[in-house]
Amino acid sequence: MPLDEIQPGMKGYGRTVFSGTKIERFDVEVIGIQRRTTARGDRILIRMSGGPLEKTGIIAGMSGSPVYINERVIGAVAYGWQFSKEALGGVTPIVEMLGVLEAADRPANTLRTEREAHWFTPLTFRPSEMAMASGGASPFSEFSAVTLRPIHTPLVLSGFDPSVIEQLRPSLEPFGVIPVQGGGGGGGVAKDVDFSPGAAVGVQMVRGDVSAFGTGTLTYRRGDQVLAFGHPMFQAGEVDMPMIAAHVHTVIPSVIWSTKVSEPVSVLGRIHQDRQPAIAGKMGEFARMIPCQVTVNGSQRETYRFEVVDSKFWTSRFFSSAASSALLATEKQMAEVMVKVRTHVKVEGRDKPLTVENVYFEPSSPTFPVSQATYPVGVLLSNPFQRVRIERMEMAIDLSDVRQTATLESLAVSQRAVKPGAKVEAIVTLRPFAEPTRQEKVTLEIPEDAMPGSQVTLVACDGAMSRSLEAARAPGKFAPTNLDQLLDVLQRVEPNTNLVVRMMLPRSGVTVRGEGLPALPSSLLSVMAFSNTSGLGPLIHEAVERVQTPWVLSGNQTMMLTVERGN
Repeated sequence: MPLDEIQPGMKGYGRTVFSGTKIERFDVEVIGIQRRTTARGDRILIRMSGGPLEKTGIIAGMSGSPVYINERVIGAVAYGWQFSKEALGGVTPIVEMLGVLEAADRPANTLRTEREAHWFTPLTFRPSEMAMASGGASPFSEFSAVTLRPIHTPLVLSGFDPSVIEQLRPSLEPFGVIPVQGGGGGGGVAKDVDFSPGAAVGVQMVRGDVSAFGTGTLTYRRGDQVLAFGHPMFQAGEVDMPMIAAHVHTVIPSVIWSTKVSEPVSVLGRIHQDRQPAIAGKMGEFARMIPCQVTVNGSQRETYRFEVVDSKFWTSRFFSSAASSALLATEKQMAEVMVKVRTHVKVEGRDKPLTVENVYFEPSSPTFPVSQATYPVGVLLSNPFQRVRIERMEMAIDLSDVRQTATLESLAVSQRAVKPGAKVEAIVTLRPFAEPTRQEKVTLEIPEDAMPGSQVTLVACDGAMSRSLEAARAPGKFAPTNLDQLLDVLQRVEPNTNLVVRMMLPRSGVTVRGEGLPALPSSLLSVMAFSNTSGLGPLIHEAVERVQTPWVLSGNQTMMLTVERGN
């Protein structure tokens, strides 16, 4: 029904599922039409009644419930007000939703949202960067309680640890998606479900031993093409996610948003559009998922198998969350535990997998090692160079309750005043946990052309500090310009068990994107010093020695040496 035919006071009905898979009617009365709610969108304001609505108010999971007047569909229930004492809502007009089906003819995978693309900056390997926290604005953020806003989409998570769900929440809530702990993996063959307008429809993000899916309502069906939600799920544009039928267990009443709790029933097709007015899908087609396996070796051995959605933004997050949940489910006592993580990512068209391995001791955050190990996946999928398809991901987590850690206690040298060409013996004292101190000796050589009076910086540090020093000294090495370079950077991981001794000495010349250019003419040096080109830096001679230890190291020690005039 066209918008100009709709008048306040007109009555009709809506269709949705309140329990099970049975589609039920509820009564609707038009309050008015809110023009230009968005730049190109209007909203039909309605009052709803019937079923549990007097008790629950508007319900998260109702998004997409079709509304009919004179047996003609006018749109989908998709918006509401928090804390409303009545079931008042906003309807997305059907004409706006139908426009989403036209987007199905566009080339796939052409949309890169700002939220996804802004990740790719020179890699610093800072903990804040590697945590991959969600940031930036979204269509769902910064609403007040009296603002007409998209109805929340409940994301039912089964097999996920409650603490992991809370870690995932900040990434979901900016999109209006609320995590709900549930049960049931679903995703089997299609069962006899009434998948007509008003049916409960789900968008599956993870399936298998762990499961995650968002729940809404089917609005419109034309042959094998369907529309749902009446608002976006993530507003990701072109997508490829399983479309499932859902079974609603119950509705949880709340003064903020009442919520449907459901579980997946069967896969019916795939969602291919996630746009502002609606999500769109096609029956009988199947989304490409990425097979994953996580094996945890601790007091017992458990293997978890699941599939995650192929998404620049969500693949790494759900893989990390599922792996963290597997870790916590297998090993109940996580205090004072050493964690060794090995991740293998098979990339289509590449002979060798991307492999990342390290050892950690994080008593206050046992899942931190998992987030570190999955960080490269997010960077790889959001890279600006070319589309990457991941064929498979595997993670092995080995746990040990024998604490093997050590701190760097001191650094000593054979002499503080050194001559060009001289050898310097550095003695690093380590203090292992509950053990006597140990000493490691490393020999480094002062360059023959070291200028008298120059200062030599000697640093003994752990792997994390070594990565930071390298990124600061030669940031160009961590700003790849193609996929091959990116893969090389991601695999260049300094083991946390390495003792790294770095000797740094300023020299004449410059670095260009991490490559040293010594002995340049003074005229050229002057020109480059005032260049507006990025990637230029001072030339620093660096000698690095590494000592493998049985401990996860922490700390750093620094000492300055002075170059004397030679004989």
